Amino acid sequence: MADGDRTAQYELLRETAIRVLDAIGNAQEEPEALRNALVDLHLTVAGDAPITTSAELPHPTLDPERHLRSRFNYVDSTAHPVPLVEEAAEIRRELAEDRGRDDHSPGDPERNVHFTGLEAMIIGGMLQELAARLQPGDAFGPSNNGAELAAVATDLAWELLDQTFVGRS
Repeated sequence: MADGDRTAQYELLRETAIRVLDAIGNAQEEPEALRNALVDLHLTVAGDAPITTSAELPHPTLDPERHLRSRFNYVDSTAHPVPLVEEAAEIRRELAEDRGRDDHSPGDPERNVHFTGLEAMIIGGMLQELAARLQPGDAFGPSNNGAELAAVATDLAWELLDQTFVGRS
């Protein structure tokens, strides 16, 4: 068997397994979708073609190891998964273009967002938890695909926490 064939089979099996995992989350609302996904997985493992394809799904198959679970990019009414690495790069670009604290044109109102110390500690702690869950390990698996997004979350967490008594300074 050629490597290309194995790669295509692996990708089909992976996509079908991910559909099963996605369907499990909605099993109570859509039990038929779970049943169809399980049948497709069985057929795929047995070497037969699945009954449904990703083209028939309302959204493309998401790989939680590589894509955001919360949104898609749409091009010509077609949904495309957002890779974690691209999301991290986009957030960094947006942050680089952001104005500094207290930067505003003369006569313009101040537009700083103010947090209490407690709010900053809570948000910072949540960002640290998110970063820990995106790192390779028990929560995210062995993949490094979430590492860049974890680094962004960690940087933002410390930016908030450094303004409180919890901070590094």
